[in-house]
Amino acid sequence: MKPIYYFVVLAAAVAIAANVSLAQSHPEYIALGRISAALYKPDKGPAPHVAFVIGHRTANYLNHIACRELPSRGFLALCFNTRFQNNDHQGCLVWP
Repeated sequence: MKPIYYFVVLAAAVAIAANVSLAQSHPEYIALGRISAALYKPDKGPAPHVAFVIGHRTANYLNHIACRELPSRGFLALCFNTRFQNNDHQGCLVWP
């Protein structure tokens, strides 16, 4: 009985993992001068008429959740990192 139970659980886990991996959007990485960007397009459906530009001054937004979720809802997302990525001292106030 136990081997059958383990097989059913394993088959369900594989089916769920395959479903999740098929739902992922595949970004197109773009070099925009000193800025690195990723263009996320919807995998299916009509061409999007609305696009979002998503970025942050010092954080890495190439794999932000909005970049992954907006295309699944039919929107185009351009996510970018500035040249100041991981440069946290630019945002700090330093007293002499």
